[in-house]
Amino acid sequence: MKGDTDHDIDGYSFSARYSFGFGLSLGVAYNQAQLNIESLELVGLNNNPSAAILGIKYEKGPLRAAFTYTNQDNNETVDVADVTVVYDGIGLEFYAHYYWTENLRLMAGFNYLNPDDLDPRVDENFELKYGVLGAAYYFTRNAFAFAESKIDIGTDQNGEDRFDVFMVGMRADFSLTR
Repeated sequence: MKGDTDHDIDGYSFSARYSFGFGLSLGVAYNQAQLNIESLELVGLNNNPSAAILGIKYEKGPLRAAFTYTNQDNNETVDVADVTVVYDGIGLEFYAHYYWTENLRLMAGFNYLNPDDLDPRVDENFELKYGVLGAAYYFTRNAFAFAESKIDIGTDQNGEDRFDVFMVGMRADFSLTR
């Protein structure tokens, strides 16, 4: 339902998910923002932003994998020079992790966004495209160390190659409730 407020942004969305009962589930979602377009200084914003998403997830035993497809209109932004450009795009995302042992989790992912109807200020080769590889070792249920690498093969808004990232870290989760 569309809200009734005095703010510049309003919107509506819905989602639904169905589980097939053997580890497989399917989901759909839609979101649309109602903007006061005239009050925003964004290049290329010619309609209210929207996104339609289809997702599938498989989860059984030590394996979890998910895939999403997204069709976006006026939903992504990129800064070029001193302006913000709004654009449409088709996106794909994949993620999987596998518990090799009770304490060791391996993960892999891929993210892709193909822009559409770009303003001429944005390089024509601009696209988001990268993979992620990683591992986590769980000392306890609430504490783990991890290493992850982002391997970027995309091109930024200026036509330049993006850079890869490698990180290591530790995480501990705390709760004030039992």
